Amino acid sequence: MNKLSSNLKYLRRPTWDSGISPPELLNFIATHPAGRAIDLGCGTGTNAITLAQHGWQVSGVDIALIALYRARRKAKSSQVNLDLHLGDVAKLRGIEGKFNLALDIGCFHNL
Repeated sequence: MNKLSSNLKYLRRPTWDSGISPPELLNFIATHPAGRAIDLGCGTGTNAITLAQHGWQVSGVDIALIALYRARRKAKSSQVNLDLHLGDVAKLRGIEGKFNLALDIGCFHNL
């Protein structure tokens, strides 16, 4: 998926952007200690925010600038900090260190 088509999809609310974290993620959070996570294809930040609300330090990456703008706005209103990066998940740049969780919900199957 290229940058232009990714951004165009976020001009409206994409069908996949429910604003609700899946039960699998909630179960994971309930059964694992907080750590450092990377959300690959974080979109508008729903899952990154959920993790941050449970004590995780979260980095998010997305190719769509519009999605990251919405993620920043949602994080601010949720009073959580996210480390958000505009970029291609296949070529991560500017993100260093180890992660306890790499999250991909709806990203890699589109590459």
